[in-house]
Amino acid sequence: MRPKVTPAGDRGLLADFGADVSAAELHARAAALRGRPNVIACIVGQQSLYVVFDGEPAIDFDDVPPIAFTPRTHVIDVDFSGPDLDEFLAHAHVTREAFMQHIPSIRLTARYLGFRAGFAYLEGWPDEWRMPRRTT
Repeated sequence: MRPKVTPAGDRGLLADFGADVSAAELHARAAALRGRPNVIACIVGQQSLYVVFDGEPAIDFDDVPPIAFTPRTHVIDVDFSGPDLDEFLAHAHVTREAFMQHIPSIRLTARYLGFRAGFAYLEGWPDEWRMPRRTT
């Protein structure tokens, strides 16, 4: 997939791969770019890569095939006693018991990290459980 590439500062490029790009492809391309001698950093976004160079930003993305990428698996303990659980259960039309039964089978992928340390944007949450963002 050929990205739309735009300048990002004096030493960076932003490559937008479109909404249909998978997290696995983005991370594989980022891993390939990080191995280039002129690349300082490659940061994964929702559908883009922000590439920072040690000099003039230039790269032919057609010349950067994704490399084999094996994601790491982490098991994270989660506490569901927060104040918003009842609101979520009502919105999702699911009982607490049904929710707790289904949770162990869900596998989430960290698509990219947000602006706060440790805040990952995850994908894999069931569509029927999605909630709208809060206004504040």
